[in-house]
Amino acid sequence: MIEIFSKENCAQCEKEKMLCQMKSLAYEEKDIYQALDDIAERSGQVPRTAPQIFVDGRYVGGYDEFAAYLKNQ
Repeated sequence: MIEIFSKENCAQCEKEKMLCQMKSLAYEEKDIYQALDDIAERSGQVPRTAPQIFVDGRYVGGYDEFAAYLKNQ
C-alpha cells in the first residue's frame, strides 16, 4: 500500500499522484499537517517538505526518492 502525505496546492504532490495513476498504483492520500507526529515517528525525522511517501509501511521519502524507488522496481 502506498501512503502519500500531501498538502493542498503542492505541485510535487500532484506530480506524485499523477505518477501513481500513470503506473496504475493504488494509493491513499492523507493530509500531511494532520499526521506530522505520525510521520516523524515512522520515518525517524520531522517532515520538512511534501509529499512524504510510505510504501508498505516503509518510509521512502519525497517525490524524487519515490520516482527512483519505482525505477528500481
